Amino acid sequence: LGLSEEAGWLRGERRRRRGRRKDEMPRDKMKTKGEVSDLKAKLAAVIKTGTLPQPKDGKGGSTGKGQSHAVPKDPQTVKRGLFKSILHYMTINVDMSGLFTQMIIASTPTNDIVLKKMLYLYICTYAQQKPDLTLLAVNTLTKDCGDSDPTVRGLALRSLCSLRVPNLIEYLLTPLKTALADRDAYVRRTAVLGVLKVFRLDANVVEELELEQKLKEMFANDSDSQVVANSLSVLQQIVKNPQDLITKPVVYSLLNRLKEFSEWSQ
Repeated sequence: LGLSEEAGWLRGERRRRRGRRKDEMPRDKMKTKGEVSDLKAKLAAVIKTGTLPQPKDGKGGSTGKGQSHAVPKDPQTVKRGLFKSILHYMTINVDMSGLFTQMIIASTPTNDIVLKKMLYLYICTYAQQKPDLTLLAVNTLTKDCGDSDPTVRGLALRSLCSLRVPNLIEYLLTPLKTALADRDAYVRRTAVLGVLKVFRLDANVVEELELEQKLKEMFANDSDSQVVANSLSVLQQIVKNPQDLITKPVVYSLLNRLKEFSEWSQ
């Protein structure tokens, strides 16, 4: 082929490829839309019956190859599978916010911490898009902040402070103040970082509730080294004069406890 003929062939090939991509894109979108609708139907079935409907293949549940469709009976297992699928679509930028109400209903009540983690991630992702519906989630998170399991309390508080919805800030203040005095160090660590999130939403609230003073007390007296490190990190970002935090008694106290701190905290 001559140069002009080769250039013409390349232009034609590019047009054909673009045409194929345009034809494929609608089909991909339709496929995704259908899968999302299927997930929504399955979630509704789980809410109503506690399990998925049996597949209708006309062969008594068999695939015809000696294999049967194994539909899990345990509600927790079913919900985990559905939640994982929903989070998968979230990671590839498919909008799953339309399932907000169903996700809340399907996950309560539950003691499954894996299910709770997935729910919390979903709520935090779409809270700003669905501020009205997020109020339903706030009730769930607030309740979990009083759970007997410290891991659940910490995760719920972290999610509650991560909603980034200014109108809902009043709902997280009581759980936050309670968590700052929690008997478990993990919950206190989470609460300290939660103060910074509240500060970024409304600095006046931190001042009104004297949370800065509370952090200073924890920085000086808390028995957990990570709580002390978190308190110092947060105080450096919210106080007007961070250099005033470092006094001779504080320096001596930190040096005496230096071995307790992690490499990052040091």
